[in-house]
Amino acid sequence: MKKFKTTFLISILITLIGCTEDNEPTRTYWEKDIHNLFEINNNEFYAIYKKKLDIHEIVDPENLEHTDTQLYDENLTSFVINNNLIFSSDQNNNFYLSDITDPRFPSNVEDLNIYRYNSYTLQNNHLYTTTSSYSDYTTSYYLNIIDLTVIDTPNFRQNISIDRPISMASQAGNLFVCTSIPIVTSTNDSTNNYTKTIYVERLRVYDITDSSNISTIELDEDINCGSLKIQENTLIDISKGKISQYDVSELPPVLLSIIDRNNII
Repeated sequence: MKKFKTTFLISILITLIGCTEDNEPTRTYWEKDIHNLFEINNNEFYAIYKKKLDIHEIVDPENLEHTDTQLYDENLTSFVINNNLIFSSDQNNNFYLSDITDPRFPSNVEDLNIYRYNSYTLQNNHLYTTTSSYSDYTTSYYLNIIDLTVIDTPNFRQNISIDRPISMASQAGNLFVCTSIPIVTSTNDSTNNYTKTIYVERLRVYDITDSSNISTIELDEDINCGSLKIQENTLIDISKGKISQYDVSELPPVLLSIIDRNNII
């Protein structure tokens, strides 16, 4: 299993890095443009291509059978799947919610009264989103929790203040957020004192067991992060040319491996 995970992650990293046009393998019409805008849910493969969401059944590891295509008004830019819901957004930050209880006949939920957010993730029929507000030359960021148990009537639960979010991933009762933390440093050249603000990315974990009372889970050490993905108790972080794997079956996260693209031959 560990060997399979390592091979799989190397293939993801190579895909994200990209190939030259002259040397790249033959691909179908949508593979060049979806990048990492795809998800696997149960036995179905979902892939975004411009204004289309293509759905394929995974018949076997080498055979995808196309089952349906969803068309949208604008190019899709991101989406996430959890249980039987797909939440997606387009280039104008419009949002769409689809019920995929039957993947061959997905149904869209129209006219959602949901404001425009930045990053988001789905977990247990709850939507976790980030938003920002600007006042007095300062930008503030928030984590918002919306209950989608009744999907055509979203129910706002809570919002909490956070540092600038980079990416999010969730599983079971935990929400993992990569945030950008401002750190102020000062130097003195004997005549003047200078201050400088640098930003570092740090992993933050929240207990979302109770959607009306989100709380922070303290970690033993600072963990650097970038783009987060999670699958089967493994948190995958892609940042600065590296893939890091963490076991999050229990907290704090335990580092399993690091793959550096510079070491891939």
